[in-house]
Amino acid sequence: MLAGDKLSEMKLLPSTQACVARIHEIDKEHPELISTYAYVRFIADLFGGRIFPEVLTKSYDIPKEAQNYYAQPDIGNIRDYVMEYHKKFEKLNLSEHMENLFAIEISNVYIYNIAISNELEAKLYLK
Repeated sequence: MLAGDKLSEMKLLPSTQACVARIHEIDKEHPELISTYAYVRFIADLFGGRIFPEVLTKSYDIPKEAQNYYAQPDIGNIRDYVMEYHKKFEKLNLSEHMENLFAIEISNVYIYNIAISNELEAKLYLK
């Protein structure tokens, strides 16, 4: 857990603010597209879960027990799990129009995630 003043001192990065604004925007236009953020974030976190805990511990002094979000002991082989997860997404039987919107939004999610990662990395190294 983030104790004391650490949490109150943290501010959203501009890239995170932009991502949150986009989520609010699609919530009004096409709320079903919010699932693209969950999908990409979940997949990224499964793979990033091997990297982020070390960064969080070393750079932010966040103890391992406060990082349970990144622990996925029941998943086993991550690649097999991700492929099965992806197959479930394919079974949604979306219209061609909605498939296009999903593809566009998934691309947007990756762009936001890259921007957030780059901004976090820059912030870490410019301390």
